Amino acid sequence: MPLAMALQWIEPARPRPMNELAGSMRCDPSYVTWIADQLEAHGLAERRLAPHDRRVKELVLTEAGIARREGLLRGLAQFPPALTPLARSESSTLRDLLARLLGNDESTVLDQCPMFNVRHRGEQRQPAVNCPRDLPASEG
Repeated sequence: MPLAMALQWIEPARPRPMNELAGSMRCDPSYVTWIADQLEAHGLAERRLAPHDRRVKELVLTEAGIARREGLLRGLAQFPPALTPLARSESSTLRDLLARLLGNDESTVLDQCPMFNVRHRGEQRQPAVNCPRDLPASEG
């Protein structure tokens, strides 16, 4: 799970400083070192020195990492079949409860998540835009 989470946070065109990744994932920087070790061992990312500051290490996705990330994001965008039977009010209640657990009372982020763009008995499901992975580190 932590590797999948890290892959979501590292964009293909933008190397991610490891300390920034730790902040985004809300974990200790030493844990990101372990994650980076695992990503490198699987050939999904490489550590590089940041061009602006050689003391900063960045994670850069490899071609295999980009492909794995794209597959992961496609999978996350799929509507969970187990939620299909929920009525609109039930999915709204679930969304609100999850938002509360995430500390996001307005549930704006969850409103855009594919899991809550529910097909309610004949209605068309809206296309996914963002998911909770896009929460800024300062929220929560």
